[in-house]
Amino acid sequence: MNNSSSVDSKAGNIKHLFFLFFPLVGVALLSTLFPFLEKILLGRFSLEAMEAVIAASTVCNVVKIPCVTAAFIAQVHIGRFAGANTPEHMGPCIWQMIWFSFLSMIVTVPITLIYGHYYFAGTTIHDLALPYLYIMTAGNFLFPLGSALSCFYLGNRRGKELLKITFIIQSAGLCLACALIFGIPSIIPPLGLIGAAIAFIATQLLFCLVLFRNFSQSSTIYAPSSWKLRPSLLWEYLRTGLTRAFSTTSALLAWSVLSFFVIHEGNDFLLVLTLGGVLWEISSVLTEGLLQLLTTEVSQIIGSQQRSLIEKPFRTGLLFSCGISACLAIPLILFPQQLFHICFPTLSLPTTSLNTLALGLWACFTLDALNVVGLGYILAFKDTLQLLLRGILCWLFETGCAYLILKNFSIEAPQLWLVISTGLIFVATINLLRAFFLKKQFAASTQSSIENEVFNSPE
Repeated sequence: MNNSSSVDSKAGNIKHLFFLFFPLVGVALLSTLFPFLEKILLGRFSLEAMEAVIAASTVCNVVKIPCVTAAFIAQVHIGRFAGANTPEHMGPCIWQMIWFSFLSMIVTVPITLIYGHYYFAGTTIHDLALPYLYIMTAGNFLFPLGSALSCFYLGNRRGKELLKITFIIQSAGLCLACALIFGIPSIIPPLGLIGAAIAFIATQLLFCLVLFRNFSQSSTIYAPSSWKLRPSLLWEYLRTGLTRAFSTTSALLAWSVLSFFVIHEGNDFLLVLTLGGVLWEISSVLTEGLLQLLTTEVSQIIGSQQRSLIEKPFRTGLLFSCGISACLAIPLILFPQQLFHICFPTLSLPTTSLNTLALGLWACFTLDALNVVGLGYILAFKDTLQLLLRGILCWLFETGCAYLILKNFSIEAPQLWLVISTGLIFVATINLLRAFFLKKQFAASTQSSIENEVFNSPE
């Protein structure tokens, strides 16, 4: 291993991370914005089509999200290789993740088709949703593929370049979606939901092709020609990713169960849950950017073996979390009525209810931002045990606490998100304590223990 490091003393500094943060937020925003705008376009075409695509997307996400989450673990490895100044390992790592993306179809296709068949059986949107589901299933491998190729940029701190590519391609994708959904007179007939599916897959395919072209033509020091499938190396890279995928899936299932209980509490609870869910998607852009930033930064420090720098991202991450909390407090705490009026013009809730709802959302968003600081360290250290524990924590605290409070106390609907925040307090605290332990352990470890134990990257 080359012991020279590409990580300098600026690693973890506020100014340094500040300029790396916003491109990552931009990428997360565009990734969220494209499917959202596509649903808006379908809503203008037909409400039935929009309902069908939302339902079909739910089915697709059952297998897509775990695969994407697993592929994103390449970011940790690329970051470590960059920190250790061993770029020759980057090419083989990305290639193994590319192989994983294609091999994932062996599992995702039958699961999606079988689940979709039973999910839509006897529903009014059966005939609309299934064609969309079939097209999205055929292109499912493109989403973990895009994630794996993106990790080459993220792990090398090339967020601005990735943001530029994402913006150009998704802008073109929206134009294509408009053309295929609504048609072009005398050229393309209106394809509606089918057109949306084709545009979605075509956009993701183009995104992957551009990223792959740039990766394959990168400097030979990255060994981009090391394309052969090596099962043992694939497993070494993927092991932590699959653990994270299991953790994410478990958390999603826990949230689904909590939503089930909330829905049965009454219509007001469903309304409050929906309002918070919409705003959560917007705020998650900031926390996702922070997670990507900390994962890359800590991974590079681990790879460089510069133990004195491991504390900086933790402190800076906490400051960023406080900054995110302060920014979100402006609309949620200072101007909640104006916020809900802009986002939901037809909403009619008393002022006190809106204030309580906004306070609960702000508490959840703040705790989620703090939780991300711990999770960034846990991912960078490839702490599989804590990742498995995270899924259990979601069941015990987020779902369990909320269920017990809802069943044993007289809770009004606007207080729902305050109830949910009680579980997040425990989850965020445990992950932050684990991150604190990991960084202290790393700072106190000897050079030989770092090279021979968990901190060493696979050859």
